[in-house]
Amino acid sequence: MHHTISIKKPQTTFSKLIKKQREVRQEISLIQSAIETNALSPLVLISQIAAKSPDTILQDFTSDDVGEVSATFSSTNLDSLKELEQKFNSATLENLESKIDSKAMELTIKGVKY
Repeated sequence: MHHTISIKKPQTTFSKLIKKQREVRQEISLIQSAIETNALSPLVLISQIAAKSPDTILQDFTSDDVGEVSATFSSTNLDSLKELEQKFNSATLENLESKIDSKAMELTIKGVKY
């Protein structure tokens, strides 16, 4: 049994490959942009809440691709940390866990942003 293979012009095939490569690169760029936007969104939320507590400082922040957020704040004023904790308790973070370490003068929050 003999198979025949049709051979297209190399330039046509090459052009199609280049076009497909451009499309894939655009899709990758779009996905990367969406990931960056999703990573920044929780930081914006945390910053907006913390901006109302000027004597607290954001020491550490992490966020992952499923919206889990963790942040640690410090202050020289324990009452400021308690007030900030209350602000986070009324924010749009689900499954919020917060802990104040009065010796280290730090507030740590963990939750999920929706």
